[in-house]
Amino acid sequence: MSDDTPALTTYRELGPFDNHSLPKGLLAEHRLKPGSWGRLSILSGTIALVWDDTGERAKLSAGTTALVPPIRPHHLEADGPFCLTLEFQRGRGRGRGRRACLTLNRYW
Repeated sequence: MSDDTPALTTYRELGPFDNHSLPKGLLAEHRLKPGSWGRLSILSGTIALVWDDTGERAKLSAGTTALVPPIRPHHLEADGPFCLTLEFQRGRGRGRGRRACLTLNRYW
């Protein structure tokens, strides 16, 4: 994590998911609630993380972890087999999460 990434603690883990079991909602635009971060870990294959506010795409492959900040609209696009897990996290301590939200382009 970079110096301005808040210290995070996991409060929920989901998966593993593959191209048959991934919840359909993750393939459509969605946002994490304020204060919640997502950690997407690719175990095998590849998947694209698309930022819907800019159209920027990141192709994520096995061994990659992406940090998804609160509020920023995004979705996943699959073009083949993959396996991934999701963690929902929140910041530890007060005040740091808001600062990190201001530098959203630095995460992923």
